[in-house]
Amino acid sequence: MTPDGSAAAAAELAGLSPEEAEARREEWRKELAAIEEDIQALRSVLAKRVKDAQEVKRKLGVSVWKEFTEDVSHGLRTAKESNM
Repeated sequence: MTPDGSAAAAAELAGLSPEEAEARREEWRKELAAIEEDIQALRSVLAKRVKDAQEVKRKLGVSVWKEFTEDVSHGLRTAKESNM
């Protein structure tokens, strides 16, 4: 938590009784656990999709070198077209 976040949390807990403050902290712990679970699920889905994309690229004959050269070519075109 950032220093500002800590101050905001302290301010939010300031007017609560110790029991209410602990209940609020428990809500935050549960919320954090749910968010972390969502993040893990998204990472898992993303890893699967990346693997699927790599497989399709392999079937299409798209190599890492070909992708790299296309990216460089696109970057050079973009640089030439810009007002630099």
